[in-house]
Amino acid sequence: MPVDDVNGAVVRCLAWTDMRPSQLNRVSREDVDLAHSTVLVPAAKGGRVIPTALPKAGVQSFRCLLKLSVQGRYRFADERPDGAARGFEQRNVNYSMRKAAQRARHPHQVTTYWLRHSLATHMLEKGASTREVQHQLTHSSLELIESCAKVTRAGLSRVMSKIA
Repeated sequence: MPVDDVNGAVVRCLAWTDMRPSQLNRVSREDVDLAHSTVLVPAAKGGRVIPTALPKAGVQSFRCLLKLSVQGRYRFADERPDGAARGFEQRNVNYSMRKAAQRARHPHQVTTYWLRHSLATHMLEKGASTREVQHQLTHSSLELIESCAKVTRAGLSRVMSKIA
């Protein structure tokens, strides 16, 4: 079984939804609604689900994961009997990401959590509020957002210009 096909689909789904790997492993087939371009993301705590809109590329990513599921190469949460293999192993996905980053001569160590931190940084750079980022990342407090998002010069000067 070509693991990279599954890992590639998983990485794209994680990137477009900003889910934690453990959250994607809890997504059932019924949580994915491609007709309405949404996925129900299970929150890390509290047992609630957060409807998340998918961009066109996100819909394509989940369509690929659904196709792999039909082929028997990926199992959604509702397709796994007790003791069955998980949908994916995070260490395999991180290994594939690390190798791809090395081939691309990317200067940073790339992991699934690096995707989350990058999204938080890019959202803040594009003007999203910390509350919006908090909701997207399903964090319980704003302090966690500050630890995730890297401060950029452009973002810092934009904030400073509003203060002055």
